[in-house]
Amino acid sequence: FVATLLVWLLQQAMTTETITMATDRLQDPHEFEVEFEKVVSEISQRKQGKLSSERLLVIIDNIDRASHKKAVELLSTIKTFLEKEGCVFLLACDDEAIKKHLESVYTPSTETAKGDTPFDADEFLRKFFNTFLVIPNFIDTELQTYTENLLTRTNVAEFDSTDVAYVITSAFRNNPRQIKQFINTLLAHFLLAQEREGGSKPLLAPKAITGNVSFLAKFLVIRQHFANEFETFCKSYLTTAKEVKDEDTKDDKFKNFLRATKLITTEDIR
Repeated sequence: FVATLLVWLLQQAMTTETITMATDRLQDPHEFEVEFEKVVSEISQRKQGKLSSERLLVIIDNIDRASHKKAVELLSTIKTFLEKEGCVFLLACDDEAIKKHLESVYTPSTETAKGDTPFDADEFLRKFFNTFLVIPNFIDTELQTYTENLLTRTNVAEFDSTDVAYVITSAFRNNPRQIKQFINTLLAHFLLAQEREGGSKPLLAPKAITGNVSFLAKFLVIRQHFANEFETFCKSYLTTAKEVKDEDTKDDKFKNFLRATKLITTEDIR
């Protein structure tokens, strides 16, 4: 009783107070420069006694996805920091997209006077960057292996399939970064189907969907990327149990995907 009383008295005597501290975003370029200098200085102090060849690596991504004006503005801002001692800047970007941004902003101003030298985006970038590293596109075998490795990481036995990987690579050959996102979508639908196939009162026959993951992947690709053709695809299976014919669609990408995956079929799309 005494211990309980002491706890109660302590609770009455103590209060809890939450304090929230916020820091305003840097609005002025000079403010950012001052803060950047502080960061570089702190890192330089930490490096004392270590290898003098160490550098601060600053990685900047997705500039090419900004608007024309914002992308050029960001490049101009970055340029003011490129000569900072002990710093290396790595810009991951689509160089063709960056060129379009630059041409959109600078070309009109360079064509105001007749006879002016046209703006050269390549020359601009050569002066901006010290080194270029062009990452080559995946070849088919590399992309297939990459997809198979991602599927294996899901720890779902049914996903360990070359057919499933082939369907996915056929759909995302030109955009590999979407593969991981699609596998997450595929996994979510697989787990949902697994729930509906199991239990004491299953809504689906056992393995109706989970027994043919490659077709599930194909179905989801069509629904996600070929929305205009999806209804036609489903109707064809429901009426004839066959895939859409080439003459039934005008979408060349859809035709190519169907041709590439023509062996991935199902007896009942329902």
